[in-house]
Order: sequence, then C-alpha cells, then structure tokens
Amino acid sequence: MVSRLFSRPQLPGQLPGQWSTTSRQEPKVVFKYLEWEALDVLKEFLPCQVLEQKFPNVLVPAKRKKKVLYISHRVLKEWDPDPDNKSWHYLKEQRSSLSKLFDGFFYDFSCMYQYLIKDHEGQRKHAVLTTEQRDARNEQLDQLSTFIKKCYVMVVDPYDVWKDRFWILWECLNAAKNRKLVVNDYVIPLLEKTGPNPNFVTVQKILLNAGAKDGTNKYKLLSQLETLYLEGAQCYLIPVDHFLSCENWDSVHPVPLSLHHIDQSKVLMISHRWETKKHPDPENTKLRIIQSFLDPDHQARDLNAKAPTAFQYIFFDWKCIDQTPYKIESALVRVNELYANSPCLCLCDSKGDYFRRSWCLFEICINTFNKGTPIVLPKNTHHPILHWLKCARLVQQFGYVHVLEDMYQANGTTQLDLPEDQLHLKSQLRNLILSSTLTNQGDLRIILNLLDKLVPVPDE
Repeated sequence: MVSRLFSRPQLPGQLPGQWSTTSRQEPKVVFKYLEWEALDVLKEFLPCQVLEQKFPNVLVPAKRKKKVLYISHRVLKEWDPDPDNKSWHYLKEQRSSLSKLFDGFFYDFSCMYQYLIKDHEGQRKHAVLTTEQRDARNEQLDQLSTFIKKCYVMVVDPYDVWKDRFWILWECLNAAKNRKLVVNDYVIPLLEKTGPNPNFVTVQKILLNAGAKDGTNKYKLLSQLETLYLEGAQCYLIPVDHFLSCENWDSVHPVPLSLHHIDQSKVLMISHRWETKKHPDPENTKLRIIQSFLDPDHQARDLNAKAPTAFQYIFFDWKCIDQTPYKIESALVRVNELYANSPCLCLCDSKGDYFRRSWCLFEICINTFNKGTPIVLPKNTHHPILHWLKCARLVQQFGYVHVLEDMYQANGTTQLDLPEDQLHLKSQLRNLILSSTLTNQGDLRIILNLLDKLVPVPDE
C-alpha cells in the first residue's frame, strides 16, 4: 500500500516529481522537512514535487534525533495555502528565535506529495484522484498523524480562519497533551476554551463541532486522540448499587473505568487501616459500615431498588488496585489523584491506629488540602491530627498562622507544631509522614513524591 506513494501513474498535465522506485518491497514513508535556510532560497511555499525538482537540497529527511517544528495551518485555497505569503513572512520574522530551538520545520504543502494538475491557463489545481491514489493519500495521512506526535506543533494563521477546522484543532490538542505545543497568539483562545488540563470529554466536544473536508476520518483520528488522553488513566471502581447488594468482600466485583469519563465528585474514596497484611477487613466489619453510611436502610430495601445516595461508585484499595508489586506503583499514582479530587470517607478506630499509619495520613492529608474536610467515622472521633489539619488548611489558604495560635493551643494540641506559613507546610507534612508507621518501607518514596505533587502549596 505505501509503495503507491512512490510509484504512481502520471496524470495528464501533472507536475513532475522524483517519487518513482522499482523496489517491490513496501518502503516506509520517510517524511522530509525544510531547513531554515529555505527561507533565504525561496520566496514562497512551493509544492513538494516542485521543490524536489528545482531545489532538492532544501528538503531533508526527518531523522529520529532531529527536532522538527510542524506548522499547523488552514488551506485557504486548495491549490495555494498561503496566497499572500503571510505565513511565509511570519516564519521569516520568527526565524531567529525558532532556529535556536528546532532543526527545521514541516509545512505539508511543501513536504508532502501534492496531487496537482495544470488547467488550460497553466494554473495549478487539485487533480481528481483515482481509487488507487485516494488509498495512497489516506495511507500517507495515517502515517502523518504518527509523524506529528514526534514533532513540536505551532499554529501559523495570519488569515484567522483556522479556529473551527478539525485537522488544526486535532494537531493542537494532540501536541498539547504531549507537551509539544508552541504557544503563540494564535492558540491562546483555544487554550482558554480547553483549560490547562482538559479531559477527553471536553476535547471530543470541540472536535466533533469542527469542520473537516470530505474524506477526513474524524472518528479514526478521535480514536487515536482518545488512546493518548486515556493512556494509563484506567482504574477499577465498585458501582454503589452492586456494592449494597454484597454480603461480603468476596462477592464485590469492581469494574474498569476511565478517570476521564466519570464524574469524580460521585466517587467515594475509602481511607482505612488494614486489619492484617493479607486482608484489610476479614470480618466484613468495614463493608457493613460503608453500606450503612451509603444507605442506612439498605438491609430493609428491595435489592432492585436504587439507593438514595449521591455516590455512583466507591473505591476500596484492596479490591480496586492490583496488588502485584510491579503494578501497584503505577496504579497508586492514578488512584491517589482520586483521593485529592473526590470525597473521602475515613474509617478510624477507637485505638487511634489510623492516625499512626503512613498511607492513612497521606490520604486524609491530600483530601483535606484539595477538597476541604473529609468525612470521618465514627462521627465523635477527636484526634490532635484532625485539629492540626483544620488549622493547617487555613494556613494553606491564607498563608498566615498568627491568628490560629491561640485557637490551636486552646484545644490542647501542643505535640504538633503549626507550619509558620505556606512554604513550610509541605515540610511539616513530610515530618508527619516520616513519624508514622509503614509496613512496606519501599512505599515511603512513593508517598513523599505524591505528597509534593498533590498538595497545592508553593514549593520550598
């Protein structure tokens, strides 16, 4: 299939190119880019086959270690994407700064084969493609979507006509997710619309409302983008209605879900201390406590009736995380973002062991500093760390501790020092974690790294 790009019938009046090959093997398409010196040699963007014929030295094969800037643009006229040379002049103006960062740039009109013919007046225009040529073109576009992922992307649109075009939006959102989008004045309106870290639902809505030429496979490209946005974002959660019908943990079966496709405010995270190393709740005591919290009348309710609760899913680590050692770290990075973004139910115990466990302290801390006050059971639980967290949360929000000192000491909490300001908050949290108990000391590095990432205060 790919070989058709290199061996194709000459159309009547078609501009000549140097694409033929006699090899029977299907070669992989090697895309070429323009070096910055092309801006001195040329006066405008020319079709690829013209450059191959008249200026063969300006096109360079894109090798793995080369940093290539992909120019995303709207085709203003099908035979000339830059009729007034405004894009060309924009690149010349930005050349001094861009050439320090990138080895060259890719402009599809000049770097990809163009199916052009000349009309009776000698003007270029697109040819009507045969089935074979259309297949070859689609194959080339498929490989282009892979090539774009390796490039940095910059929008150049002095004509201000790109904002509703599918291909350009796809290129920008793909690059933004890969952290390879060059931000300039052209893309700021798009970034304001999506926000700094958009989920796939937002991206999908923007792209489905965009226009595309006939033949652009929007759903295939959306599928590629979905894979990128959802990569590593799958987790297992327990549906609430199913959970309320379970008599023990053996009958609880979580389902795989994407974090980008669920409302995280409808997920109830369970923070708890494991009773044994092998089983966190061998007597099913916690299971019944959680069921009673979700629906106090669940035992008397018809199993087919929907529970009157605001939550759709619950997360219980033992059932929802693969406990295989080599898989658990990557899973922890994903699900602990849920502890920061979702309501959290903390199952404390009468002995206060919950507040001596590193993972429990970490979970209640990141939930407090991101969501506010977690739900603590039993309701009459009083512990110095709970009061410390309330006061430290105020330090996080307002940055000053002086007003809190009297209130803090009046409650008899003297063994924990309040942080002096926001800059010292993470240091205090680290000390709190380091003074706690951890069954697996290898988890300490994970906890401290996640703490730095998920507690939103200025770094030290």
